[in-house]
Amino acid sequence: MDPILGSVLLCPYTFAPQGWMFCQGQILNIQSNAALYALLGVQFGGDGRTTFALPDLRGRIPVAVNNTVAADRIVTAPVNGQGVPTRPGVVGDTLGANVRLVSGGGVSFAMTQANMPPHTHVATVSSGSSTVNVSLSVALDEATDPAPAAGGYLATAASSGTSVTNMYLPALGAAGSAALASATGQVNFTPTVSNAITGIGLPVTAPVMLTAQSAPTPPFLAMQYIIAVEGVFPQRN
Repeated sequence: MDPILGSVLLCPYTFAPQGWMFCQGQILNIQSNAALYALLGVQFGGDGRTTFALPDLRGRIPVAVNNTVAADRIVTAPVNGQGVPTRPGVVGDTLGANVRLVSGGGVSFAMTQANMPPHTHVATVSSGSSTVNVSLSVALDEATDPAPAAGGYLATAASSGTSVTNMYLPALGAAGSAALASATGQVNFTPTVSNAITGIGLPVTAPVMLTAQSAPTPPFLAMQYIIAVEGVFPQRN
């Protein structure tokens, strides 16, 4: 029984049987292979005027034509950046040129100052004044020291037995303290603001891990694909 013209088979031979050729993208003459050209056209190559090409299945896995974007299917037509086919229903597209992986999800990362473009911030400041109330408390106990100490108090003056008078206490005693008359003062201020450029525009690198359900290159056994260049011309239903 003669094969259907253009049929493709996988075989273990090291040669192509009579009436068959290897699927290796060979360029054929249209005039001497008019029937086969009528079936294949130039979807696998050729100029369409004097030549056409056989499918090239060397190192490739044939898949059925698919124009539907799905997580578990290869889109065989050319696609745009979003994975949507731009020329659906085309036979002969190759995986390396057209297939895109379409996936969705979120990536989180911490943006630092270094990732921001160089920029400045506008600061609005003004000079002014403030009212300050000052009050002074003194210890009521007799002073024990002639020199002040951190955290100490002025105290009731007392003789030190020398020419120096004691005027300070290191801490409040039993007699406690008394507040002297308070005073109010006006403080004027003029702020100084430094506005420097910040950020150097480093690109943000977000680590992404893709998990596949199957290995990119599954186990394989190399054999030959052959195509019938002689046979019965197929009839359409």
